[in-house]
Amino acid sequence: VLCVSAGAEELPWTIKESTGLIKLASGTNVAGTVTIPAEVEGTPVVGLDYMAIKSTFDVTEMIFPDTIRFFESNTLDGSPNLAALTLPRDLLIIKDGSLSGMPIERLVIPPSVSVIDGAIFNLSKIKSITFEGMCPVFAPDSYYTTFADLAAECVIYVPDDQIDAYEAAFA
Repeated sequence: VLCVSAGAEELPWTIKESTGLIKLASGTNVAGTVTIPAEVEGTPVVGLDYMAIKSTFDVTEMIFPDTIRFFESNTLDGSPNLAALTLPRDLLIIKDGSLSGMPIERLVIPPSVSVIDGAIFNLSKIKSITFEGMCPVFAPDSYYTTFADLAAECVIYVPDDQIDAYEAAFA
């Protein structure tokens, strides 16, 4: 297992050049704040690959570049110490299992997000989820159910002009 401090210059990322999706190299464990790079090996980073940062138990905060548009399945799942999370402003798609099992208390979904596919669940400490834009498509997923197992006191905020659309989507 390779252990890297959060203050290190570069983490060992692997990138799929054809898609621009990255993940931490196999066996990597990090602690503290992780900053996702805007490019790896000269290829622009547009998203986080399947299980990109899964099970990095000591990560407490993630910082994303403006280039991130896509979270593949299970991107951040299994990060039980990830208490601070600000999603990228231009994020478009959040796939199944990406935002689950972490102790965040507040989650803000940027207005750019257009698809959420079984991605937000098992957040036992969440107090609020704020959607800043139009109602995204909540794609049906056969395994993950968006909004399952949220804290009982969780409140979901939506824009006033989108209440009907969100009520229909949540129904």
